[in-house]
Amino acid sequence: MSWNTPCSALHFILGLGLLGPLLCAAQPPSSLDARRKALADLLAEQSEYTMRTQPILAAVYGDKRWNDQLGDFSEEAVEKDLQEAGKFLVRFEAIDTAGFPEQEALNKELMVRDLRMTLDGARFKPWEMPVSQMDGIHILLPMLVTFSTFDGVKDYSDYISRLTQAPRAFEQTIACMRHGMKDGLMPPRFVLDKVADQADAIATQAHRRVVLAHAPMRAHHFLAEFSPGQDDRAGVRGLSGESRRV
Repeated sequence: MSWNTPCSALHFILGLGLLGPLLCAAQPPSSLDARRKALADLLAEQSEYTMRTQPILAAVYGDKRWNDQLGDFSEEAVEKDLQEAGKFLVRFEAIDTAGFPEQEALNKELMVRDLRMTLDGARFKPWEMPVSQMDGIHILLPMLVTFSTFDGVKDYSDYISRLTQAPRAFEQTIACMRHGMKDGLMPPRFVLDKVADQADAIATQAHRRVVLAHAPMRAHHFLAEFSPGQDDRAGVRGLSGESRRV
């Protein structure tokens, strides 16, 4: 480039002036306060993502915003989650924690470690072996009522909504298991035999002893608290029938 004319030099200087803000925006925040805020904001964003995509976990932590959702158990959802984990990892690693309080620096270190473990463990495809004696939809669904709240009509409606999604969750789990069969990823048979016995024991219990029925059994006490003008009684009464169907 020639700088023989003042006009050329002026254009270059003006160009730098325009590019300066863009270049600064592309760089991680440099001041200590800005970097601490960036980490706090990113931790909050990652937590929000986790709660939104794992509504049952959100309920365990007392976040009721997604109480009408059961969650996505499909392989497609797993793949998307891994992609998001990779994006979060890059963003967390980009934050320089020099000068941070020890606890805040540790927060980043633990998050990076957790994300790396998630991504590294993906090569073993654990989602293709989604059931065991300790974990799986056959255990999660009966336990759902134990960390659900029933303080109002919406709570009962949310619980009904979750129960209606149970068949889809079972289908997605079965699809993952069938994919695992094709890939040769199967738990030992003696473990799966016990899982089958465990699921059968839950499914064949007398209705009043099944944990799914606990909320409907409490519903008749709740009905007495409705004012005469409320129209949601039928929905609450339908909870018992829905739990039997599931």
